[in-house]
Order: sequence, then C-alpha cells, then structure tokens
Amino acid sequence: MRLRILSLVVCGSLIFTSAYAQIKDFVHYGNFKNMSHTGDTTGKVSLSNLSTTLGTWGVGALAGLRGEIIQIDGKLLVSLGQDPKGTVQAPVNNDSAVLWAGGQVKEWDALKVPKDMTQSQFESFVEQQATQKKIDLSQPFVYRVTGNFSHLIWHVVTGESPSDSKSQQGSHAQSTTAHNNNADSGHGAHANKQSGMKVFRNPETSGQFVGVYSGNKLEGIVSHPGEKFHVHYIDNDLKVSGHVDQYSVKAGSTLLLPKTSESHHQQQHSSQHSHQHHAPYAGFQNREIKALSAGQIVDLKAGKGMSLALPAELNGYPGPSHTLELSNELKLTGDQKKNIQALFDSMSKEAKLLGLEVIEAEKQLDDLFKNKTVNIKNLKEATLAAANAQAKLRESHLRYHLDTVKILSSEQIATYNRLRGY
Repeated sequence: MRLRILSLVVCGSLIFTSAYAQIKDFVHYGNFKNMSHTGDTTGKVSLSNLSTTLGTWGVGALAGLRGEIIQIDGKLLVSLGQDPKGTVQAPVNNDSAVLWAGGQVKEWDALKVPKDMTQSQFESFVEQQATQKKIDLSQPFVYRVTGNFSHLIWHVVTGESPSDSKSQQGSHAQSTTAHNNNADSGHGAHANKQSGMKVFRNPETSGQFVGVYSGNKLEGIVSHPGEKFHVHYIDNDLKVSGHVDQYSVKAGSTLLLPKTSESHHQQQHSSQHSHQHHAPYAGFQNREIKALSAGQIVDLKAGKGMSLALPAELNGYPGPSHTLELSNELKLTGDQKKNIQALFDSMSKEAKLLGLEVIEAEKQLDDLFKNKTVNIKNLKEATLAAANAQAKLRESHLRYHLDTVKILSSEQIATYNRLRGY
C-alpha cells in the first residue's frame, strides 16, 4: 500500500549501473519472508557479535520478536515489548536478533528536505537524491533522517501471541490519535502472525530515523516483501525507539546519505560552481519519462498499490493483499480465503494492465514536449488521457477493497484494523 520503491534495472536512463557506487560494510542476518512463512523467530546473531565501531548504524528485532533494536553511531539499544513507553536500554549479554541489517558509514552527505513530505513523497525523495549521489539502488544501504516529523506511528513488538496482546496507543510525550495519511507497517504487520505489538502515535515530534534501503537484492529479506524501506525512530534524548509504520517529514529536516567517492567528486565540482541556482529537479531530466521515477515505473508494471487505496485502507475497508497476510489472525474460513485469493489475483492482473496504460499515457504527454510537437489541442488530449489512466488505476485498487469487505465479518474487519495499527 505504500508508494513503493525504486528498481534501477528497468529505467533506461539508469541502465549503466557500473557508474554507480555500492555502499560497503553492509551486514544483515535473518529473513523477513522466511520468518513469516515458517514462524521461526529464533535468534540469528548475538548482539555481542555485532560491530560497535563508531559510524555503525542499523535496525532490527530481538529474537522471539520481544522487542526492537536500533544502533546509533555504534551504540546498540533495545526497546522491550513489555515496556509501556518504548523506552530503550542497553542489551544484555544473551540478547540476539531474529532480524538485523546495518552498516558502517564514514562520511555522510547532508541534504535539506525542501518541503513537507508524506511518506511516499519522502521515499521518492530518498531514491532521487541517492541516484543523484551515484548510490547503486540495486544494492542495500543505510541512511538517516534528523529533524521534525508529523503523523508518526511506530511500534514495538511484544513477543506475545496477537490474540492475547492488546495494542497500546500512545507515546512517550503525547498520547493521541494520529492522522493516518500513509500506508503500511513494516515487520509489525508481517510479524503479527507471531507477535503482538504496542503502537505509539505522535502527531508532531522530533528526533531521528535510522533506515535501511534494501535494494532489489535484499527486498523481502531486510525489508517487508514488496517494500524497500525499513525504518526505526528514536527521540532526540535517545530514550524511546521503535519500528516506524507511518510518517510525514517536515520541511527543513535533513536526509543523510552515505557519501561515495562519486558524490564527493560531485560536491567538489559543485563548490567550484557555487553561483548556480538550487535545482530541485536535478537528475529528473535523465528520467525515461520525466513525470515518473524509475521506482514508480517498476511498481506500475508490477501492479503495486502505491498508496492509491489509502482512502479505503485507512477508513476501515481492508484490502485483499493484507487480508491474506493476516488470514490466520482473522480466522478466515476456507471459502473466505479462496474468494479473497481470487480477488487478489484479479486485482493484480488488472492493476498491471492499467499500470501499463498509465506509463503509456505519461510517455505520450512527455513525448509532446520532448519532440517539440505540443500545442493547445494535443496538450489537452494528452493530459486528459493521463488523468483518466491514473483514475482508472486508482478506482481499480479502491474497488477491490469494497469487494474484500463484502467477504469479511464486522469482527474480522475490526481485528484487521487493530492488527494494522489503525
């Protein structure tokens, strides 16, 4: 459901990946997909065996899904599921991780966030800036965000059975209901098959995100299947932390990306041309279709949700994809599961075809300007065609949420919303 994410290999303008730098010193243990399929939440690496060298950053979950892990400049901190506030503490000797991903970064590129951004907008911003800094988006890397956030929803897994665990809504500073204007949770929603979680909501807060971008290589391994971002939050005082589900980033915050030799060269070149104006769309001119990022093209072809169904998802209308993920918790009958699987298969097929229509319509519009053949008449026709294609795709995603609701009971819908943290 989130606007989801970038894959270099199909973008013609980025096909020469040999020019891009792979971030070194990245390590990972465990596997999201395997954990979900097998239910195995045993430890895959002892925290005492992880590097604590300065400049090391990472995120993960404790064995048994009994808490979250974050690493801040080499310092490992855990937030345990039994703590009511998500308070962090130092790990104990026998702590181990069922999931872990992180890496060492010697130097960061600091980039100001130019405007308030929703989660999906910010994820696109990360990809765009990483591409501009010559980071290979097919490979995993760590990144950070410091500053101010709104609509922040985060959780700590408890290690308890979901049927026995009640999600707690609140935060260390303010306990309130957040405006749910973004999409999915990460290992929380997926891990709910093995664990409950405490949910915390902050309408306005400051602090830091430590994130892992999976790339194509580790999607579904260090991130939720179908997503490439795995993010944890920690407050400015390093007192509370957990896995981020939804957020918006405020203007003036700072995105920190690993500095590569290529980006260092770019910075030197830029300093020699400091008279140049700020170019918020720098790098966009290399896109195959200017209005679509490489990630959006990939997701459109794959039939991904891309946050198009948020009005349904966040207003109590479950979708077929996550309903299937939570089939055990929802106690779906055999017929229900069969019918929802049929909805999902139909939705996926339809969305892929409509996604191709969106790509083609945007290409036609782009070509009018690229070929200098645009005029008032064909501009109107092309923009209407692009808008209609987008509308058809969105209507399709929303319609399948309506169909899903018809199959579920009111109790199952209430359980779905609780497990999804809404």
